[in-house]
Amino acid sequence: MWSARRCNVWVIQSPFLETTPVAGKSYIAFVQHPFMARKSEHFWFLFQPPFSLINGWDECPEEIYGSHLLHVMLDRVLLREDKFALIVVTVQEMISVPAIHEHFSETTNASVFAKFDHEFARRSAWVRWLHYVYVYWNLESDVGVWWLFRQDQPLAHEPARLVLQGHWGWHDSLVWAGNQRLSADEAAHLHSFMLR
Repeated sequence: MWSARRCNVWVIQSPFLETTPVAGKSYIAFVQHPFMARKSEHFWFLFQPPFSLINGWDECPEEIYGSHLLHVMLDRVLLREDKFALIVVTVQEMISVPAIHEHFSETTNASVFAKFDHEFARRSAWVRWLHYVYVYWNLESDVGVWWLFRQDQPLAHEPARLVLQGHWGWHDSLVWAGNQRLSADEAAHLHSFMLR
């Protein structure tokens, strides 16, 4: 995580949400094991519209603009099974993905971006949509990592900042949010990857 305001975001699948959630309202969310939260506990998660939730931003990058970080409170557990649960959450706060760079203070910590090395770049893919470049890699959909870069100008030559980074595996799925300004070298490295 990086930014002045730390934001630990758990990805929660929300198949019952077909419209953008609204602050102050309650919703049902689908969570997978291990999910650890107590009643009235607050946490963050990434909401994606239904199509990108199932298929990813690589298949429908236009839904980046309809995605949000949601700060929610756990109200109750509706159903608990071995590998998943249905929970009711109340939305406390929302940050749209396009507004992340305005919400977090800008940082320039090179260690966040350092994981994007030549070996990763060789095996990953990317998609560009207006202000965003989404870079992703997965191992047969079981384990993966991704980055969402924002450009200061739509279709700019090089991405300017990292706003979301995530990974998923067999036992976790995490997202970090922030406003990481890329150095000139980092932007050039990413741009050379995009030209391959």
